[in-house]
Amino acid sequence: MVTTPHESWNQELGLLRFHGMSKSAWKRYAKGGSPLYSIERLGFKYNMMDIQAAMGIHQLKKLPAFNEARTRLAALYDKAFSNFSEIRVQKSAPYDHVHSHHLYPIILESKKLKINRDDFVAKMGEMNVGTGIHFTAVHHHPYYKDIFKNDLSNLPVASDVSENILSLPLYPGLSENDVQDVIDATKKLVSAS
Repeated sequence: MVTTPHESWNQELGLLRFHGMSKSAWKRYAKGGSPLYSIERLGFKYNMMDIQAAMGIHQLKKLPAFNEARTRLAALYDKAFSNFSEIRVQKSAPYDHVHSHHLYPIILESKKLKINRDDFVAKMGEMNVGTGIHFTAVHHHPYYKDIFKNDLSNLPVASDVSENILSLPLYPGLSENDVQDVIDATKKLVSAS
């Protein structure tokens, strides 16, 4: 879902979201409308289905509670990892904001550990902790390597983060006991490494 106060952006997004068509289905098939349309630009099929829109409207009502739950759980992680020099956590923005905490990324300080990120992820899995890789730097993906013929050494900071970042479980239904289990597994693995 994209919202914007800019009408020109809204029109551009409208074109991009459905094959670059000049008219939406509502405008083509509504009473008095015409089924004729033109393709104004290269576009994509990014339109939502009605069922997705219906679910999204109702999920938005839950957003404040979801944000509050994730913020509370993220604070537990923050506190637990505050004295671990082997892990970098996301810092809070220095301005007034509401953070969704849709992910809880950590960056392993690989120079301080005897384990790389991929092995860390595998060992967390062995301890029944699911993790994610959010995100691999774009210039590491084969498509972009081929298109831009890039050298990974050109972006050393992005490469370092890409090779050391992972996300710990964080969602509104996660219990504090589950978060503690993740914290315990993470600390155990860091201590052993």
